Amino acid sequence: MDSKAQTSFEYLLTVAFGVVLVIAALAIALQLGNLAAQSQARVKDYRSSTISSLIKS
Repeated sequence: MDSKAQTSFEYLLTVAFGVVLVIAALAIALQLGNLAAQSQARVKDYRSSTISSLIKS
């Protein structure tokens, strides 16, 4: 492999690694968004049940 081809291949590997890294970060961000939405829903449920139990007491 000549020097230009090797350099080009290294750049290609770097770009491919960058793309994989971006995809992984996006997947993690989406999972965190889903987790946050589920947590908010649970907090609303717990809040409602706590308030209603305090009112009944």
